[in-house]
Amino acid sequence: MENEGKQSNSQNEKKNSTLTWAWELFAANDLHSIKLKKYSGLMHWIILIFSALAAALALVFSQLSDTNSAKGAISIKQFIHHTVVALPIIVTMLIAGLNYFRPGNKWVLLRAKAEAIKTEIFRYRTLNSLRILLGNDKKPYDESTLVDQINSTCESTMQTELNQTAISPYSGPIPPKGAVADGDDGFMNLDGEEYFSFRLEDQKEFYSNRAQRLAKKLKKFKWLILGVSGVGTFLAACGFEIWVALSTTLVGTLTTLLEYQQLENTMMIYIQARSSLESLGGSWKALSQEQKEDPEKIDVFVDRTENILLSEHHKWLKIREEGLNKIRKYYEREA
Repeated sequence: MENEGKQSNSQNEKKNSTLTWAWELFAANDLHSIKLKKYSGLMHWIILIFSALAAALALVFSQLSDTNSAKGAISIKQFIHHTVVALPIIVTMLIAGLNYFRPGNKWVLLRAKAEAIKTEIFRYRTLNSLRILLGNDKKPYDESTLVDQINSTCESTMQTELNQTAISPYSGPIPPKGAVADGDDGFMNLDGEEYFSFRLEDQKEFYSNRAQRLAKKLKKFKWLILGVSGVGTFLAACGFEIWVALSTTLVGTLTTLLEYQQLENTMMIYIQARSSLESLGGSWKALSQEQKEDPEKIDVFVDRTENILLSEHHKWLKIREEGLNKIRKYYEREA
């Protein structure tokens, strides 16, 4: 009995050690992706704002050029002239920096990598004891399988821009804050009902909340674009055609930001994923208690859930890449 207890403790320590390593790897990639996302977003905002500001000042300069030549007016014109010359140079430098360091591509890849690691963590926590009970040809999902799957994910990302990205080790709480649902310690084995609550329901709520946030943000963007367009039309009707060019520039800037963020497409993906999880969750709820305890049923349920999430991640990765390509093309046209 004593030997069996020691063996059980040893297995638990091994499990906890492996899961701790997996959570730390997830958190390190997750935090670094958040930092790069903020940095990339800030850079794009600065570039687009500076571009619009340069266009506005160029219009102001053209108006001042035809006015009086008083000393004060001349100094103002010189300042505006130098600013109009400097802003495009700064913008060009910022664009070159983005193209070289590619933080946009890196944060997207890190986000996908972190989610792939999280998928394997939940597969392991649910399937590590079930696969042995199934008695079929499926390989038991033990600690070595978890490590192999995560290492395979990490090795595949080394064929991308991430092979030049230094990621700081994670030293915070395990599991990381916000990584698991309330009541989930991140380590315990999950039965079918626990997996349903801590994984499927948690992800469904995430997609629902995120879709609502994106819908509000999209609505604000659309109204802002319509408002700026309306102001341009009003100025043209009032005889201020010279400022119509500025409103057109602002509309183009806002539209480019909207295309870069891919709000509408991302919202659609989240809604579709939530709908798929809702349907799958309904099928799970319809099972009898005996069926919910059937290892074969749980195995299929976990695979179907993770495949839905994996499909959403792939779609999200694709549209984020499309957004990055669109804003690069915009920069090339404006250069």
